[in-house]
Amino acid sequence: MLQTDLFDVCERKHGGNAQSAAANRKNLQHRAAQRKAVFEAIKGASGNSADLVPGLTCRELAESWGVGMNCISGRFSELKAAGLIKKIGVRAGCGVFVKG
Repeated sequence: MLQTDLFDVCERKHGGNAQSAAANRKNLQHRAAQRKAVFEAIKGASGNSADLVPGLTCRELAESWGVGMNCISGRFSELKAAGLIKKIGVRAGCGVFVKG
């Protein structure tokens, strides 16, 4: 479990609203599974072959999965904060990440 799972990252925004806090607790499993999937995608895009450009952006993954960037950008932030991924550059205006 990442440290970000120990607290509600939106607490200041909702001011301690009980429904929002409950939704945060309910969503922990989904975020953990999504974080693992994002990490695996980044790990797989780290350029193990000479013909692959290493790394993955949030935009690239969102487009690949058919979701909005806002659906997965938080997982990138959590993985980066945990030191599991690192930014190695910028591509098309977005940070490029590889396994940390």
